[in-house]
Amino acid sequence: MAHPDEEAIYHLETAIDGISVTQPSRNQYKNCEICNISTSNKQISRRPIYIGNNPFETIHWDLIHMNRGYNADKYISHAYCPVTKYHLGATIASKTDIPRTLKSFIQYIKNQFHIKPKKAHLDGDTNVGIWFDDLCEIEGIEKDESPPSQPEQNPFSEISGKIIIKKSRILILDSNLPEYLWPEAVYAAIYILNRTPIRQLGWITPYEALYLRLEDDQKPGYMKPKPDLSNLRVYGCKTYIRILNIPRLQKLKPRAYIGYLVGYISLNI
Repeated sequence: MAHPDEEAIYHLETAIDGISVTQPSRNQYKNCEICNISTSNKQISRRPIYIGNNPFETIHWDLIHMNRGYNADKYISHAYCPVTKYHLGATIASKTDIPRTLKSFIQYIKNQFHIKPKKAHLDGDTNVGIWFDDLCEIEGIEKDESPPSQPEQNPFSEISGKIIIKKSRILILDSNLPEYLWPEAVYAAIYILNRTPIRQLGWITPYEALYLRLEDDQKPGYMKPKPDLSNLRVYGCKTYIRILNIPRLQKLKPRAYIGYLVGYISLNI
């Protein structure tokens, strides 16, 4: 009968003529090797994930695959703090750059905010490899890994990645810029997301949530209670870039060339 389910076996004698069934114990059904290997289903753990009480006490990391960008980058390596909803991200050209970005995230958190992350939650990505195990051992970070191919068990980084991609897509489409400029759009999206008020934080920004949760000796001198967005202009707007070092005798040459805004580097630019 090709291994029907347990309930079907119990009803075979009444539903079919010419057979008799010796009812086995229920354990025999559960331990049927053929059934186990042919009908194995994904099992998602619903156990609550510990996020901590302080900023970057836990960091949730993931890798997003993209088409080749203008600068040869093909991946987004991003980390997320579920307490403050703060995003960190970098675009990379190769999976061999993953360890470098993970180390840079941890170093940034330590240098800027004097915080040592306690736990890192990853997707079980084989590309992280032994290197991250070594880093966790050196830094005293506990690594929490999801089973392979089960992104549902790393929900914070998955949600963070979707938000970054959505915001980047909006910037590219609204500005009519070519898709291959996505690395610039990703950095701009992360910059904007960290400075956008959200409901989960009581309509304050991740920037402000981070500021409020830092102790006085942890706050960088440049950080203010609220983010300053006076430097923002419409993404993709036309700009005039001054041409430097024009030869003295070329009096009729243009003094600027036309470009388009693709990112926000500094407050005074």
